Amino acid sequence: MEKEPDKAYENTANEVGPGASVPPELFPQIIRNVAKKDLLACSRVCRAWLGFSQPFIFRTLSLWLVSQCVRWNMKFDAYPRLLSMVEEVRLYGGKDYISMDPEASNGSDSEVYVIFLMKEPQVVRLLSRLAHLRLLSLHNIQLEPNQLLAFQNMTLVEVLDLSRVRFPSHRDACRFLEKMPNISALSFDFGVKWVGAMASDDPRNAISSSGPILLKALTLCNVDVEVALLSWLLGSFFDLSGLHTLKIMWKMNWGDNDPPKPGTYALYEELILTCSHVKYLTLAVSHFVTPDNPDFCLDHLVETKVFASFRSIETITFFCDLAVEDCIELRDINAVVRVLEAMDAPRLHRIQLCIRISSEVEEDELGDQDVPWSFFDSILTSESFPALRRVVFFTQVDVKSARDQVARMITNQLPKLVSRDCLRFDRAKTRK
Repeated sequence: MEKEPDKAYENTANEVGPGASVPPELFPQIIRNVAKKDLLACSRVCRAWLGFSQPFIFRTLSLWLVSQCVRWNMKFDAYPRLLSMVEEVRLYGGKDYISMDPEASNGSDSEVYVIFLMKEPQVVRLLSRLAHLRLLSLHNIQLEPNQLLAFQNMTLVEVLDLSRVRFPSHRDACRFLEKMPNISALSFDFGVKWVGAMASDDPRNAISSSGPILLKALTLCNVDVEVALLSWLLGSFFDLSGLHTLKIMWKMNWGDNDPPKPGTYALYEELILTCSHVKYLTLAVSHFVTPDNPDFCLDHLVETKVFASFRSIETITFFCDLAVEDCIELRDINAVVRVLEAMDAPRLHRIQLCIRISSEVEEDELGDQDVPWSFFDSILTSESFPALRRVVFFTQVDVKSARDQVARMITNQLPKLVSRDCLRFDRAKTRK
């Protein structure tokens, strides 16, 4: 009589456990969430991992040290095929202190201050070799005329992030962007400057030799009084007619109680009105707004009814204006209410709020915060938002109470939204 096979060892590939296999269609999604150092370790142990992991290992380069650029140049000299795998570059310059990536710095505490990278030939050489980039991020970079050639091969860039970047002249800034005709997402943080003063009409009259740059997504952080930059965006160099995503954050002048001069926010207001046809809007909410520390920009935008122009938006997200924090404090929902009160958005179907419950708030005080919950509830169920279907609170809880308890507290304060089954809760992502 033939012995039956042990069923415990049959079809192990279809069972959950050490012997189970991963469906091929899920592998790309899974590998994207594996840490780079783990992918490197797997590749060293099993060469079969190389083909899968290399596009993810070499996809993004974060550079702030010349020594990093030297090592990458040596690697690409030895393995030139790896160059086509690099799709994102984040370059940090200046002499600022930045938090280090432990994977990239090997935990060294001696490499925490960066230098002016663009003055180093090895940096320029590395950048000029990267012709397959889709994303380029420059932070605290001062460019010289002869250094602009390092970016001439980046014609495939689609996402450009500029933060504290200084160009030799406005014409050089135009030439820089002309080399990237495929840009669809552009982000400015703390402005882009060029040497020498110029009239506001000069940037507005600039024309791209390859035709206007058609933007689909625009992020403006702390540029509300940058006259030259705002004039450039409003001019013929960019085409904002196809814009569908807008993210804006304005400056808070801490301790300055003097009202701004008339016309201070005129260009900022004009730009927002020009972009009022967007579908997805993200607004920053300033922290700690008090009578002694007013938010003049928000006051101006509310008074001039700028927010009422966003009649095409479908989703609006509120977040914090701090560089180290995405979530707003519970008490800052007052500013959210002011914005929503000034709106009339017939297509808006989703509102997202990233909120943080501070450790300074006791559990039994959560419902007693100075938040106009009733007004908030009434506005969102009014005729101003007939299409509203979801109000999502992304909560970051920093108290002993559980996240579910915070959700119950907010639910109890918003009975009208609850009756329409609009409220949803999720965990807010925290910055590392």
